[in-house]
Amino acid sequence: MKLFDDFLACNILGSQLRSLYRFGHMATCSGKLDDFKFCMSIKSMHPEEKRDVWIRRRAEWWAQRRREKSSEDVWDIRTEPLTNFPPPRMSADVDTASTID
Repeated sequence: MKLFDDFLACNILGSQLRSLYRFGHMATCSGKLDDFKFCMSIKSMHPEEKRDVWIRRRAEWWAQRRREKSSEDVWDIRTEPLTNFPPPRMSADVDTASTID
């Protein structure tokens, strides 16, 4: 029932508002519904056949995930460090008169 619970949790107001805030659009929960339907469809299969079908589905999921964009696509790797970071501390910034006793 975890897949069904995940589908329902995706559709609640909090999840939809979070998706709207983070991504600018409402969450599409069709993937979670497809996972639940897949689980129900393999319920009557033989355990070995069920395992093979599940492994194939996971392999397809990973292949699709590698083809799609990732949050890591936003960032560029630096080839050299930033200049003047962190900024050097000036002696005027450190006040030795105010200490905590």
